[in-house]
Amino acid sequence: MAPHPGEASSPPVSPTVDMSAPTMRSTADDMSKRRSITIVFLLVLLIEVFSFEFIMIAPALPNIAAHFGVTSVSVVYAIGLLVGAVVVPVFAKLGDRYGKKKVLLGASGAVAVGAVVCIVAPTFEILLLGRAVQGIGMIGSVITYGLIRDLLPPQFVPLGIGGIGVGFGVAGLLGPLLGGWLIDNSGWQAAFWFLLVYVIITGLLVAVFVPETDVRARHKVDYRGALILGVGVGLLMYAATFENYRIAAAVVGLIALISFYFIERRTTEPLISFRLLAHPPVWTTLAVCALLGAAIAAGNGILPQMLRATSSPGSTVPGMGLTAMEYALYLGIPIGLSGACTGIAAGWCSRRWGPRLPLLASGTFWLAACGLLAGGIATSVVTVITVGLLLGIGQGCYYASSGNMLIEAVPATSQGIGASMKFQAEQLSGSLSLAVFGLILASSVQGIDPQTSMVQYDMNGFKIVFLILALVCVAGVAGVLRMKHGRTPASGGTLSDRPEVVDLENTH
Repeated sequence: MAPHPGEASSPPVSPTVDMSAPTMRSTADDMSKRRSITIVFLLVLLIEVFSFEFIMIAPALPNIAAHFGVTSVSVVYAIGLLVGAVVVPVFAKLGDRYGKKKVLLGASGAVAVGAVVCIVAPTFEILLLGRAVQGIGMIGSVITYGLIRDLLPPQFVPLGIGGIGVGFGVAGLLGPLLGGWLIDNSGWQAAFWFLLVYVIITGLLVAVFVPETDVRARHKVDYRGALILGVGVGLLMYAATFENYRIAAAVVGLIALISFYFIERRTTEPLISFRLLAHPPVWTTLAVCALLGAAIAAGNGILPQMLRATSSPGSTVPGMGLTAMEYALYLGIPIGLSGACTGIAAGWCSRRWGPRLPLLASGTFWLAACGLLAGGIATSVVTVITVGLLLGIGQGCYYASSGNMLIEAVPATSQGIGASMKFQAEQLSGSLSLAVFGLILASSVQGIDPQTSMVQYDMNGFKIVFLILALVCVAGVAGVLRMKHGRTPASGGTLSDRPEVVDLENTH
């Protein structure tokens, strides 16, 4: 525009002035991106251990059973799930109140202490005590979702959650491989030595380089609810695992769980937020997580026993009798590779089209794998690899999509509570299903292999277990198909700050 008469003409604007703001924004974006990548990388590096404590130990279950002379060895896997499900809601609230990083580092310490107990355990009962202590560490895999949500810019959150899926996939690859090599060459205790060293190193890295979140919420901690829930579920697990006092344990366990429901309804800040649970996107997501979580936990706990077992004389289905390393090569690597590749793709898909689609894919692939196992096809290397690829894809899709589904539905100040409810749904259903399936497999025990001292099974018991899991996956897929939410691109939590979501905790 020409200047008015009498005004001096404005000096020409230097091109560098126009470019300065974009350049500063670009530099800030680059710094933000590098910072986000560093945070996600270090957190994923640490939370590998919360997968390793199950994935590395799973191949050792037959060796542990032979060492201590027990047959109900599934409890070694299940007790960690149970303890985690009970203590995670407590520590999740402590994380919201005092800082998620502090709780994450405390979880790392629990893994280290539990590893030491397991290494020196003179009896099976002491070993279970060590595994129970390690179960406390499972809060780490839950609290990380909240840390990513708090520390990363919203546009990076879906990809950060996808990075967790990649981490679990990599753990699925390296865990059995490392565990198999250590178990075959140095004994099952060597796997616990690895856990001890790994968690110390990665915990120190996170302590130094990952900042603490400044998001705080003044939650009250429901210790009473945690105790009642733990007693109830623990007694049900006992009833499914041991014969002595089975009926009495089951009855008291059910009474405890019923009491838990009514007591929690009158608690100001309950262990499980029933107001959040009444929100359809929350309870439908948790229901699907319970179903698919049971399949994932039970599958991971049962498959090592199935593939490493030798069949009893006269069994119509032969056992493969794999070594720990062979188990890792034929199943662990396919699961890990496909899971790692799928995790980041599922995170991108959640950001592009919404998390419901990869969650549906997860249930579908797990259904296919369980259906094949129920058909008794796991009798050759090719079929085991095929099953591993299906399981890995399903697992990678699940961890990336289910976390994003819940982040969108829960307000920022309750991310820890929401994540702990998701974790409870997965681990309680997983621990109980493992206990029930352990009972089925116990009835299939035919003897002890005289050469390896490992349990011999009628392999038809495993077919029954995976048939049940296939039906569980059918229910999970049906639940995802009925979901109305998760069909729009994941926002990284910005949509969870809508007034109707924020007010959930204040709505009676």
